[in-house]
Amino acid sequence: MEIKSDKNEKVIYIGPNMYRFDLMQNRIFNEKPKIAQELIQKCPLIDFLFVPLSKINQSVNALRSSSTPEALAVKQLKEMK
Repeated sequence: MEIKSDKNEKVIYIGPNMYRFDLMQNRIFNEKPKIAQELIQKCPLIDFLFVPLSKINQSVNALRSSSTPEALAVKQLKEMK
């Protein structure tokens, strides 16, 4: 389940640094980057790590619980490194 945002709202990547994909934690994008689509095919939960700025507090709090989609996405990405 993807977090919905206003089409014009910027998104922030809250996942771990993934240098080979040019993704750095807390990087802000005007929209979800194209490289994200490649990662989503490998790890669908990564969608939860591109968060509308208006939802940042909710999503960062979700990272603290090991059973949330955000936390599971981070775990999967760390395994991909």
